[in-house]
Amino acid sequence: MLYRGQTLLSLMVAMALSIILLFVLIEFFIQIQYQNTQQFSYLYLQKTLESRLDQMVRDIRRAGFQAPNDHVIASNFSYFQQANIWKVLRINSGLGETEQSCILFFYDLDQSGCLGGKNNRGNADDKKTYCIRNGHNAMGNIENELFGYRLYQGMLQTRSLQKKDVDSYCDEKTCRSYMSEDQCNQGKWENLFDKNAIRILSLHFQPMADNRAVLVQLTGQLIHKPNIQYQTQAVIPLINLWKDEHATTPRFH
Repeated sequence: MLYRGQTLLSLMVAMALSIILLFVLIEFFIQIQYQNTQQFSYLYLQKTLESRLDQMVRDIRRAGFQAPNDHVIASNFSYFQQANIWKVLRINSGLGETEQSCILFFYDLDQSGCLGGKNNRGNADDKKTYCIRNGHNAMGNIENELFGYRLYQGMLQTRSLQKKDVDSYCDEKTCRSYMSEDQCNQGKWENLFDKNAIRILSLHFQPMADNRAVLVQLTGQLIHKPNIQYQTQAVIPLINLWKDEHATTPRFH
């Protein structure tokens, strides 16, 4: 019986098909790797922005909170309140930034019943707390309870006032100025993202529900992969500004 081997032509065809299949497989794995990388980058951006949005939601929701304190004789909240519908919150914008991209607010972080911490002028009676004395604020560390968020040159920043930025022994006019429109351009602010990793494209605070809530919209992108973008938003009820007539306890959480 006569056995015939493979011809050179059939061998070359088989090799060509094998090479083509190899290239197809390589391209497939490259695409899978690219998609995985893109998906990982997107999830990183999503997680990072959602985390900061959650921080803003929890913070802004506390605006206007004042802990009940039977020892407080004279509250100082009125010294910082603004002549707007919210009184303890202001929406504005920083210089050169889009409208409504900055929010300022305050609340009783240490739950002392006043704005600020330990009295810097002391009390005549240790059992009583006078937040105001002789026409001036009597509480120290007010910088720790003045908050804010803003868009600044492609970055989300949080207000981080220092002692040198405020006068804790302020009179009513000076105290109120720490919540004025120009404060979006004053004092110390800190970045909430790595400026080499993430750029914020937009930040917008929109009053809604008859000013009983604020809609926050946040959009960002990766610096080295600008095609990867993520947008998120949340509605924040201002529970301490508009209390139900039957609700008498301020909300901190």
